[in-house]
Amino acid sequence: MIARYLGLATSGELALADAIALVGFRHAVDPEMRKAAKMYSAWCRAHVDALQPAIERYGSVRSADGERLRRALFRGNRLGNFGLLRDIHDLVTLATSVRGCWSALYQAARESRDLDLVATSRDCHGEIIRQIAWLETKLHHSAPQTLTVPSDSIKELVTSIPNLAQVGAVAHSAPRALLRRLVPIAPSAGALVVVLIVALGAAIGRHAGLLGSAAPSRSFRSRNGAPQSSILHKSGWSPIVDLLLGALK
Repeated sequence: MIARYLGLATSGELALADAIALVGFRHAVDPEMRKAAKMYSAWCRAHVDALQPAIERYGSVRSADGERLRRALFRGNRLGNFGLLRDIHDLVTLATSVRGCWSALYQAARESRDLDLVATSRDCHGEIIRQIAWLETKLHHSAPQTLTVPSDSIKELVTSIPNLAQVGAVAHSAPRALLRRLVPIAPSAGALVVVLIVALGAAIGRHAGLLGSAAPSRSFRSRNGAPQSSILHKSGWSPIVDLLLGALK
């Protein structure tokens, strides 16, 4: 039975690593999320490596439960502050599931007097608790303003678009397999970043209703009458705007 939970823990940790990396990509404009994506995804993969001695002793029953839970979460449009809040909420859910695996393994290791697995389970459980504590703190700080203060949807959409440097800062935290799931090609790292941003821009445009059936994308206007493209350029996102306009043609 320990082998089953070793498989569950491995599946959960890998799914959590991918999810944290995905959220880091989605919200690369947030410096805290960029840092968390790199650090916490590395922790999760280190936890998988730490399980290898126990897997050699007990074996491991392959499980897809972690990946199934990850795929059930993180759905829909997750843009801006509200999207970040929802993604943090989902990360708490996934991380809590992983914490349960470590709790069960710790108790089983104590019963079996497996001191090595006791130490591994205790250390990994402690780091998962630290991740959950950080996520809950981030949620507590974000929720009041996100849920009670009306937002400027256009401004929030613009400020949620990361630049190349911000996306590149978290690119190496995700395995190439995850990137292929996001973009079904395997180009060079630089080209992949560009494709990701173009895809994100197209999604943002559609979500904001910018793809009019008759008018070109450059002609739509904001509430104050100013051309929207000039607002985007003045916001300091010129390199990204060129990509987005190309995607919206």
